[in-house]
Amino acid sequence: SDNYFAACPDHSIENVEPLVRYTMEAVGMEKGNYINSGVLLMNLKALREKSFDKHFLNLLNTYHLDCIAPDQDYLNALCNGKILYLPECWDAMPNENKTPLSDAKIIHYNLFSKPWCYDGIQYSEEFWHYAEGSGYLAEAKAYKDGYSQEQKESDSKCMELLVQQAMRELMQGKTCFVVAHRLSTVRSADRILVVRDGNVVESGTHPELMARKGFYWELYQAQLA
Repeated sequence: SDNYFAACPDHSIENVEPLVRYTMEAVGMEKGNYINSGVLLMNLKALREKSFDKHFLNLLNTYHLDCIAPDQDYLNALCNGKILYLPECWDAMPNENKTPLSDAKIIHYNLFSKPWCYDGIQYSEEFWHYAEGSGYLAEAKAYKDGYSQEQKESDSKCMELLVQQAMRELMQGKTCFVVAHRLSTVRSADRILVVRDGNVVESGTHPELMARKGFYWELYQAQLA
């Protein structure tokens, strides 16, 4: 057909509200239509005829758009309305909020949901089953055994940064109220209200509150520990 490519909707983010809103308000996709670029069936003839590469490079070099996932974001925005949506089984991704698919055709271990790094990842059995015949089983096991706590903490921080970047994009030019337990989420806020036992006990910017060394400072130090 005249679609530019076929892909699966990105269900891995559907429970992360800031990322869902980012795909809708910053990228311009309808809810549930933002695709993941891990598995693509591309109509190269149509893309060449529309000079997709030149259009993409022009946008990239002219505007330097601040994106979370540049490849996916540009594909979604530029090809919106020309995407054939595939059944989820062709890009099955671990999602702790969903039941694993029984008919997964291609498994995509997205972001930090990787069975060679963590225990308890969905579709782990499939990964280790095929690893046995790959010739790399010992290497994969050694990598998992050596995956340090520092690396896991770095993964967690990277995921948090993705969410924060999405929130920054959404909040540009707007007055927004953010309720957060992780204080790093609100570090860049114009004003932070600190609530304790139902009462506002402190107010200010992050540097101001840190300088006072009050309740906010105590919470921040505890979360860094």
